[in-house]
Amino acid sequence: MTAYPLFGEKEDSLAWPEFVQKMQPRAITTAEQWCNTCGSKADFCAAYTDEKVSASSSSSGGMSNAVAGVIGAMVTLGVVAVVGALVFLLRRKRPAKAAAVLMNEKGSVHSSRTSEV
Repeated sequence: MTAYPLFGEKEDSLAWPEFVQKMQPRAITTAEQWCNTCGSKADFCAAYTDEKVSASSSSSGGMSNAVAGVIGAMVTLGVVAVVGALVFLLRRKRPAKAAAVLMNEKGSVHSSRTSEV
């Protein structure tokens, strides 16, 4: 292992009180300092953001995740409704086509309704 001097000193060893004194101007000692210095987007940093940062991010024209989720759910429900309606309509028309084919093959179709009337 090789020791290196800190803080521009010539000696490679430093007493603890002197180290603490020299670290004080460089140290990040609070969560607020850490959030502002690092530009963190951690949840707890929302309490420490300045108005300039929040104003610029809100004016960007972006959409919140909640709004995007609601829009996505509505589009999905709309697509499912349209597909369901198409399937319903196609299923409903099939028996009529089958009856027409039977009538052409046998010449006439007698239903139970015509015999009752």
